[in-house]
Amino acid sequence: DGNIHCVMEATGNYSALLLYMLDVAGITVSMENPLKIKNFARAMLSTVKTDKIDARLIALYGEKMNPQPFKVQGEAILRLRHTSAYQANYRHVEPSWLPRMSACP
Repeated sequence: DGNIHCVMEATGNYSALLLYMLDVAGITVSMENPLKIKNFARAMLSTVKTDKIDARLIALYGEKMNPQPFKVQGEAILRLRHTSAYQANYRHVEPSWLPRMSACP
């Protein structure tokens, strides 16, 4: 019917920006648990793991399983989630490095 339906694995913050950009572009997006895709691959008897094969399996999963579209949250919520994840990454930084890191642009 000409409509684009993008299916992708949930990868936390890595997929959030892409999800948001596709939604803004008016493209339907389904974000699936990687375990669902892995189980689908097993059912298809796929044991080889490369990015190209993964992409084909995710596309096939989308065709066969017709996953529900992901409801994108508001821009403010996405920014908050991104900021929270960013801050969480700094909990493991050596405290003596923080003054040097804050001086970086």
